[in-house]
Amino acid sequence: LATMLRGKGFVTVVARDNLRNWTLGVTGVEAGVLDGWLVVVGVWGTGRD
Repeated sequence: LATMLRGKGFVTVVARDNLRNWTLGVTGVEAGVLDGWLVVVGVWGTGRD
């Protein structure tokens, strides 16, 4: 998985970490769901390009 997260995937990981800071005020469950969703989008987007 780490090998797949390259180039644009790395940007997605950074964005995910930033978004997690935004969701600290929300429940941990919602923050976890957002993290997982963004990771999937990062891998999917990297595969498309």
